[in-house]
Amino acid sequence: MAAVVTEYVIDPEDQARADLYNFLGVLLARPADNGLLKQIAALSGDDTPLGTTLKTLAKLASVTS
Repeated sequence: MAAVVTEYVIDPEDQARADLYNFLGVLLARPADNGLLKQIAALSGDDTPLGTTLKTLAKLASVTS
């Protein structure tokens, strides 16, 4: 009997959405430690509403302890 291998291709937009939901889950699960704050402070964004929000979040994380 031959094994069947199924390969799933995830749309990049769906992957980005899943990554964002995972990030939000990490933020909401518990208070951010210094390592997470440094990672958040390194985020960048564009001029879209989501990008602007990420830039603001990064700025706030850079001045939060």
